[in-house]
This record gives sequence, structure tokens and C-alpha cells, in this order.
Amino acid sequence: MSPGSYHNSADAISSIVKLYKDEDGSGIYKYGYATSNGINHDVQGQVLAASTKSSEGSSAVTGSYSYVGPDGVTYTVNYIADEHGFRATGDHLPKLSLEQQKAIEEGAKDAELYDEQGNPKHY
Repeated sequence: MSPGSYHNSADAISSIVKLYKDEDGSGIYKYGYATSNGINHDVQGQVLAASTKSSEGSSAVTGSYSYVGPDGVTYTVNYIADEHGFRATGDHLPKLSLEQQKAIEEGAKDAELYDEQGNPKHY
């Protein structure tokens, strides 16, 4: 088996053992599922107001998923997806170095200097 590939024959015959979906009508929603082979996924989200770029708006989502790896260990990934992108964390995922974190922060500061069309903001 090559690095990064994983196949479990139990995946082919797994079934959904839990499934839920809830929307409150104001744009807040939750959904999730669990399967018989140990996969779980839970999501909470909120539809945000439409931006000038899109008449459909966007969502801010938090969630997590977990799965049992080939080593028998359950791995969990927590994530946020919003106007700033997709950000995932998990004990088994690589961590950013201080240099990488600093570069991201500097990039975010630089991004504040420009409007949505990429033109410099005038202060």
C-alpha cells in the first residue's frame, strides 16, 4: 500500500447509524451523521448576509469529523470555514511554524489595505 492510501473493506458495507438535520428558518442550521464503521461528521452553520460580490450570500460553518485510521486510532478534525477560508485543526495534523503564522498575519494586514476589487483603500 502506498503512503497516503488507505482502504478498509468495512467501508464498502458500512451503514448510516445516525442522521440529523435542523434548520431554524433564520439561516442557522445543523446537520450530521455517523456510520457503522466509525465515521462521524457534525456541522453547525449560519448563512450570512449577501455580499456585494454575490447576491446569494455566504456561510460561516464550524464542524468536525472523525474516522478510524488503519492503525485503529480515531482521528478527529475540527474546522471553520468562512470568509477567511477553510481552517482545520487536529492533534494528528501538522502545526504551522512561527514563521508561517507570522506570514499569514502579515498577509492579512496587507489585505486590509485593499478593497474588494484590489484597489488601494484611501485613509
